[in-house]
Amino acid sequence: MKLYIFLPSLLFLFCSKGVQAQFTPICITKNCEATELSIGINPLNPKEIVCGSSCGFFTSISDSGRTWRLDTNKCQALNRFENPLVFWRNAQPFQAFVNAPDTITMAGIIASSEKSTEQDCNRTKLSRGEVIKGLQIHIDESTQTQYAVWTQFGINENGKQCDSSLIMYASSKTQNWEWNKAVRISAFAGDCSNGDSTLMGAAICTGPNHEVYATWAGPLGLMFKKISDSTMKAETLLLPLKNGWRGTIGKDIPANGLPTIACDNSNSAYKGRIYICWSDERHGPSNKNVFLIYSDNQGENWTEPIVVTYLPNHKEQFMPLMALDQSTGQVYILYFDQQNYVDGDACDLYLAQSNNGGLKFSYYKVNTTPILPQKRLDFGYSLGLSVANQIVRPIWMQNNKAGSADIYTALIDAKSLLKYDQTQLEGIKISKTFFWSEKMPITFELKNNSLVSATITKPLEPGTEKIIFKNKKMQKGKNSFVIDTKKSGLKKGIYTLTLYYNQKNTFCWIVEE
Repeated sequence: MKLYIFLPSLLFLFCSKGVQAQFTPICITKNCEATELSIGINPLNPKEIVCGSSCGFFTSISDSGRTWRLDTNKCQALNRFENPLVFWRNAQPFQAFVNAPDTITMAGIIASSEKSTEQDCNRTKLSRGEVIKGLQIHIDESTQTQYAVWTQFGINENGKQCDSSLIMYASSKTQNWEWNKAVRISAFAGDCSNGDSTLMGAAICTGPNHEVYATWAGPLGLMFKKISDSTMKAETLLLPLKNGWRGTIGKDIPANGLPTIACDNSNSAYKGRIYICWSDERHGPSNKNVFLIYSDNQGENWTEPIVVTYLPNHKEQFMPLMALDQSTGQVYILYFDQQNYVDGDACDLYLAQSNNGGLKFSYYKVNTTPILPQKRLDFGYSLGLSVANQIVRPIWMQNNKAGSADIYTALIDAKSLLKYDQTQLEGIKISKTFFWSEKMPITFELKNNSLVSATITKPLEPGTEKIIFKNKKMQKGKNSFVIDTKKSGLKKGIYTLTLYYNQKNTFCWIVEE
């Protein structure tokens, strides 16, 4: 495999709002500790949006996600929503969930006040008595063909113990969800530990000529397969995943780096380009970053990893989800980011957008108050993203004062992105370069009174962070402090100084004269 090399460059529900945000935050439901989330915009009418969670399915039927109601489909009487998915086919919303080890239930969502009936449910067996994990469904809008990929845990001869994990694939061209026989598309199997040695994160997309592409992660690394009815060659190993896909932050909080895949079917200059996005620790332990690769020849050749999120303070960016606007070819990546916090597990939700095929990104903070990941709330698997006709709707869990979590979305579109760019002014003025000395004076100006923290790191050495001071009250206007390098144990060299203030950060360089 050749690589092109690029350098990194029916109840309405309300929640209390935090501080004023650049994007309008909307609460979908309160006190829902969801294990998985999904959201889908009707590509033919962006005023209609549906979302799925382990707490149930919700619809916004006329106002692009400003108000939501709980869907009353009888299928919910099963009261088990593993892998809750939502998607659109012929402008009709559907929900899917795994309600038995080997069975997927499909149901039409009734986007009105009417109640659906049991006949709206279609139970489909996709395997033979084996466990399904990580189900993903994709609709080719031009042909209305359905595609599904998932991890299947194999059962050994005594039928009691899992002996392998495989990636499976099935398709359907019928309106009643009659699937073709499932086939195995992973030549290399994984184990059943639910860890780095397990095949997980299968994702699927289609190209402009109805090509079918899939990706997943496993013990070898990031895998890719072009699926064809006539040839079923072994998958391609694109690259290893440094320290595996099952990452953690803080006290063993899941922070997976599983891949997502998308293909540009628009009329943009990048039509046919396949993108794969993931996160790993190739820049060092506890220093996760989000990466992107792409192919312009149906997966035969790929770029070297493009760094989407590098910051010199070595904070972690993880659990990315990618979506592509098929009306423009714009690439969107949603991810958790700890860049604004000097320590602890708090993080923010960021959206990266590229208008030039993934080579350069603009960045937008989505949430208004810090997100506090907790292992109990399973934040490591609770994000969703949908994009259509320049309407962007993320979905995430946000901590509430009661100690639980609420589900939120945000109203994002081309106009709000432009407004964000125009109003994002630095709250601090500081020189970009300071020269090394035993006692370095640092001066800066604050736009408002703030609690300020300062750290020093080496740009190429994760784990070298030195906290100079933390949460120091500073006044609007001119401020200063002195870094005693000897007292701080810093040897002469090149460093980055990062200042944290008001859930933001800025950095400058310390260099030798």
